[in-house]
Amino acid sequence: MVDEITHSPASAREQRLLQLHGEVCDVEEAARILKYPSAHALRRALSRSKAPIHLVKLPHRRGLFASTRAIARYLDEHLEMADAQSAAHRRAAK
Repeated sequence: MVDEITHSPASAREQRLLQLHGEVCDVEEAARILKYPSAHALRRALSRSKAPIHLVKLPHRRGLFASTRAIARYLDEHLEMADAQSAAHRRAAK
């Protein structure tokens, strides 16, 4: 699967999230995917400019929404970084 906007191949995580949630997630879904304790906690992070993704209001829709692709890319980037750090730590410990 190729992202129509960036023309880059979608990761397995991105494909899975798109199948489950579609192109747009509401704040409750985004909080659940990002492992926030609640949607309220994600809203608080947003109000403090600490949210890891951009949430927007959509015209004629109640609540906040996020791009499912943006959530997947955030997770891919940060989990890949964590995997690399873990591997480096294991190599250093040997």
